[in-house]
Amino acid sequence: MTKAQLAAEIRKVVEMQLDDCERAIKAGTKSIALFELEDAAKRLKRIAALLESSRQAA
Repeated sequence: MTKAQLAAEIRKVVEMQLDDCERAIKAGTKSIALFELEDAAKRLKRIAALLESSRQAA
């Protein structure tokens, strides 16, 4: 994964899940906000795992 690909993936997580989370908080829908936050955390963990595996291979 290149730096540009990594940046794009992180940006996508922030723009999609965390923006949705923020909207849900403002709307007062706690369960949706928690779901979006959990989804963002899962995606970021997958990105971290990819980075770790690519470092170990190098």
